[in-house]
Amino acid sequence: PHPPLSHISQIGGLYDKLFVLKPDLLARLADFYGIDTTRMPLEQLVSRSSISKSIYFVSESILRTLKLDVQTKLSVINTGIRVLEYTGMKNIDCEYRLCQEGLHTLVAQQLVKRQVVHAPVSDLLLLYQKRTQIRAEEFTAETARQLKEVRICTQFLYVIPAS
Repeated sequence: PHPPLSHISQIGGLYDKLFVLKPDLLARLADFYGIDTTRMPLEQLVSRSSISKSIYFVSESILRTLKLDVQTKLSVINTGIRVLEYTGMKNIDCEYRLCQEGLHTLVAQQLVKRQVVHAPVSDLLLLYQKRTQIRAEEFTAETARQLKEVRICTQFLYVIPAS
């Protein structure tokens, strides 16, 4: 299944066209993931296709340059970092999941506040050892608390390096 059409307009470019996302989709994503819109303006989230399977974060200066290229003189091959991807999963709270490619940037810069669990290495080892059917109570107390706060969707376990 493909994601619903979620773009409202196209930003030029001969090869790597970018599509502006609908405000209702952006608002849902911001709410679900707790996106800090003061530091990561939602206008900088774009798609490379009209069906918005993957969503990319593009810097403000690059986005401005592409918008000014009305005669499509630029030949852009690749731009932005992939941060979200359509899952196609049913009965979940959000149809987009965070992507590994952009996760470090989003978490390290504290641009997303929800759906990410910060855990010590010991919890990662527990995941590797058991692999399935792990109850939240089996993790460290702090990881278990965070797991109980996430909503139904995919979530990421962000491992805190030992100091």
